[in-house]
Formats: sequence, C-alpha cells, structure tokens
Amino acid sequence: MEGSAVLQDHASFDYSEVKKRMKRDFRTIKVALAAGALPDVVVVDRFLVDSALIVRSPGDGDEYYGTYNEAIDSFTKAWKASDLVELRAAHQAITNCVKICHRMYK
Repeated sequence: MEGSAVLQDHASFDYSEVKKRMKRDFRTIKVALAAGALPDVVVVDRFLVDSALIVRSPGDGDEYYGTYNEAIDSFTKAWKASDLVELRAAHQAITNCVKICHRMYK
C-alpha cells in the first residue's frame, strides 16, 4: 500500500500505540545499520508512514516537526539510494531531534 493511502486509512489513530511502534522500529533500524546492513523494508516503510502520522498530530513538540521532517527526508533519500553512510547520518539526525524534543516535553 502506498504511503498516502496508508495515511488516509489512519486518519484517526492511537498516538500512544504509534509512538510505541515507532520506538520499536527505530531500534530495529539502528541494529541493522550498526551491523552494516540495510534495515528490513517493511520496518522502514512502517516507520516512515508512522512518522508522517505523528507530525500531523498537534501538541507538544510542534516546533520540532520541521527539523524532524528534514531528517526524515534525508533518511528517505538515503534509503532509496541504499546508502548506508547517509542512512546512519540521517538516523543520528533523527535521534538528535527526538532527544531534544523529549527532553523538553517528556
């Protein structure tokens, strides 16, 4: 299913469940990258769809969505290019953004 179709299917979603799934998938991606491998396509696709859902949800951290989206865009480009070096850099950029936001709002 294409990302936009998935987003439409998830017009109403459980924010907490999506965040938990994202955390789990992000760790799975990290493990693959640390092992020098591309992460599983299903995990990456789900993480990217969930990322798009989360930034559509208003609330604490809205001011970080722009930076987060830039990091996600970099991750997506590196993913499409199968570029492990850039994927690791983008993963770290996402990590940094999440840490800053969570430090403020968690």
